Amino acid sequence: RLINPAKTDIGKVSKVLLEKIVTEVRRRSGFNHWKSTDEVLLWFKNTTITKKARFIVFDIEAFYPSITPQLLHRALDYARNMIDISDDEADIIFHSKKSFLFQGGNCWTKKTGDMFDITMGSWNGAETCEIVGLYLLHKIGTVIDVSSVGLYRDDGVAIINEPTGPKICKIKKNLHAIIKKEGLSITGHYG
Repeated sequence: RLINPAKTDIGKVSKVLLEKIVTEVRRRSGFNHWKSTDEVLLWFKNTTITKKARFIVFDIEAFYPSITPQLLHRALDYARNMIDISDDEADIIFHSKKSFLFQGGNCWTKKTGDMFDITMGSWNGAETCEIVGLYLLHKIGTVIDVSSVGLYRDDGVAIINEPTGPKICKIKKNLHAIIKKEGLSITGHYG
């Protein structure tokens, strides 16, 4: 993965746009999409947990570099169901994802030749992951009660009250299928 790539100033503009989008989608969706450890702890303290409850803890593998243009399009389309995002704003966001790495006077690109990349250290990499994360929570909400699951960037946790073995297995299978359908993969601990 690229760390601290050549940054364009349009990334700063995109960051402001994505911050606005993420803040509003987070507010309107009501999803547990956390920005800090304190927010996770507050959610945990205010969540009803039975004695038989089981936790699902998962990590989206290689989240930043695994976000494709298609996945970002789907995330922005999801956000457009709640707020106005102009075509110009979407173009700015996508243009800011063109990434180059320079070494010894040479320009390096991905093996695929595609310049699209969500790089760590870019102006808006974290915000891009956040809008995709909100979209993923929307999808995950079809198999886990949205009040019982949340994401902090690429890390997720869910509390399943009154679980049975088959119920946990079904959730695990469906969670993996949702994430895989979006072109991502997860590792997790179930139980």
